[in-house]
Amino acid sequence: MNENLVVIPFAISDPDESAGVTTGAEYIMLPITGTIVYVQAAPFEDDSGATLDILDDGTDIITGIDVSDHDVPGEWISTHMDGANAPVEVAAGSKLSIDINAGAAANRFSGYMLVLTGAGYG
Repeated sequence: MNENLVVIPFAISDPDESAGVTTGAEYIMLPITGTIVYVQAAPFEDDSGATLDILDDGTDIITGIDVSDHDVPGEWISTHMDGANAPVEVAAGSKLSIDINAGAAANRFSGYMLVLTGAGYG
């Protein structure tokens, strides 16, 4: 097998500090087929009720990651990483979007995805 683990970082902020970060806050084009195996994110400041979703070409694939606590990053962990969630395959050319639900104005979020690429994913 020829597998690679790729880190895809993201940073999301409210550009004009007047409204919360929401749907389509970040877009990532995936140039290769891969499998999402781990996601972690947190707000810059505590943000009660904030959650994160990842969509593939507009369809929810990972939802409801709790990103409300600055000190405790929210995680989505697949079985590949000893978690409970099924890994999510994403086709080459997919447009991934990251949505922050109930994000407060003037807050920002950062995080990363671990994506497994190569012949042995799935």
